[in-house]
Amino acid sequence: MHEGGACPQCMVNVAFLALMQHDAERAALALHQAEPALRIAHPQHALVMGYTLALGNLYEIEQRPGDAEKAYRAAIAMEPSSPEAYMNLALLLARQGELDQARKNEEMAQSLSAADARTKRRR
Repeated sequence: MHEGGACPQCMVNVAFLALMQHDAERAALALHQAEPALRIAHPQHALVMGYTLALGNLYEIEQRPGDAEKAYRAAIAMEPSSPEAYMNLALLLARQGELDQARKNEEMAQSLSAADARTKRRR
């Protein structure tokens, strides 16, 4: 998927690691390096989903909750069966005091996680 540049999936992973260390600058740089691959990736590709969730996490660290919410909602629109996207949104909403909405998204994440676990067991 990439030619000569940084491995886009690697850069998304670097961004997640940087975010876990609260290193917004390194995360932003890694996401920036992954961006060119997004132009050719299918919107539901795991790379696009990972990028979008990492971007939401970065926005949270940068104290940009509105942008983080937009990113998480975009991830849900891309992949409505993603428990991670719903849980990220639930946690953000809970931190903002929107407990009813947080609970709804957390319940959706749990139901999707349970369905995902059942699917994996059948394989």
